[in-house]
Amino acid sequence: MVYCIELDFPGTKEHLEFIDNTLTNFLKETGIEEYKKFRFALHEIIINSIQVICANEDPERNTTLRVRVEVSQEEISAVVTDWMKGIKKSKEAIIDAYDPVENLWNEEGRGIPLIEKMVDSYTWNLDEEGAFHVYISSNV
Repeated sequence: MVYCIELDFPGTKEHLEFIDNTLTNFLKETGIEEYKKFRFALHEIIINSIQVICANEDPERNTTLRVRVEVSQEEISAVVTDWMKGIKKSKEAIIDAYDPVENLWNEEGRGIPLIEKMVDSYTWNLDEEGAFHVYISSNV
């Protein structure tokens, strides 16, 4: 059996608790025992998208955040999509520059290296329509 949920919601801090609760309850219902690391990685991606959306002051911006999660007996995967044009640096450049001791107390800069350690696959891309997609997956 494959479980799937897709949510479109305003990318605001006020909606973060709603999306966290909804996705946590969904993942619990699937019966996957090792969902907590995946859930933490997904939360970090959602937080990053919300921060970028909130920082963009263009009144014409699309503030929608889309989250899709699929769970099968072999894999759990998610795609988080926003329309803010993405991350300018490569994942490798960010991880290579990361110093865990130096960044420990910083407000920002830990998310991407943490996500990389918590899931089996982590990639992103910007499509031709300007949608930025972040993909994560883990074997179950």
